[in-house]
Amino acid sequence: IPVATNGGANAWAVAEHGIALLLALYRRLRQCDPSVRQGQWRKPITGFNTFEVAGKTGGLIGAGNVGTSAALYIAEKRLGHITLVDIRDGLARGKAMDLMQAAPLREYDIEIRGSSDFMDLMYSDVVVVTAGRVRSPGMKREDLLMDNAELVAPLADVIRRAAPEAVIIVVTEPVDAMTYLLLRKTGFPPTRVLGLTGVLDSTRFRYFIAEELGISAQDVTAMVIGGHHEHMVPLAGYSRAGGVPITELLPAEKIAVLTDKVRE
Repeated sequence: IPVATNGGANAWAVAEHGIALLLALYRRLRQCDPSVRQGQWRKPITGFNTFEVAGKTGGLIGAGNVGTSAALYIAEKRLGHITLVDIRDGLARGKAMDLMQAAPLREYDIEIRGSSDFMDLMYSDVVVVTAGRVRSPGMKREDLLMDNAELVAPLADVIRRAAPEAVIIVVTEPVDAMTYLLLRKTGFPPTRVLGLTGVLDSTRFRYFIAEELGISAQDVTAMVIGGHHEHMVPLAGYSRAGGVPITELLPAEKIAVLTDKVRE
């Protein structure tokens, strides 16, 4: 920081002010970039056409309700810069613009970019796949298998070329089948191709228990195992409210109703 002073006390005051500014900047960088928190300056990666990204980056395929909501959650938690991609021209750019214009109110300062070009996923650390058809009333998740497989299978080559080191999180239904499909097609190790199944089903069970008992979902723990379909297994004996097993708080008939709701 170049400073012109007359020496003496004024020089010390200006120097102290400069040091304070540098410390404030460093603290801010520590909040924004995990690499700085580790004491290392991470070299920016030129991955997008319009800006350079330092730190973590996330790519979301599909700018529908789920994809856009995921982008908002990532932004609010400041997990990294985001690229939202959708084959419908202009849709992702419009959603990204809405999210960026909400940034002053929601207090996030990361970059959110919309595109219809899948290669803009370049260098993403995480790719979330939400693209695909959704269920209509009366449909089972398995009814979407063939249609969504045709949409998801080509994404494997795109992700492999654009983001070969990425972790893939699959949301597209039926989740288990689409996760296995991308695992086989990408050739990535199993630790880098994940499905949403267990997290979604367990949190859904937590909510239904909390709603029935009239308590906060934060006070409920629950576990659901198995695939994301009608044969999933909610484990009532391992689910608790305030540390108390729900089998001691609810009758068996009511627990059966809650487990059926989770499977729907």
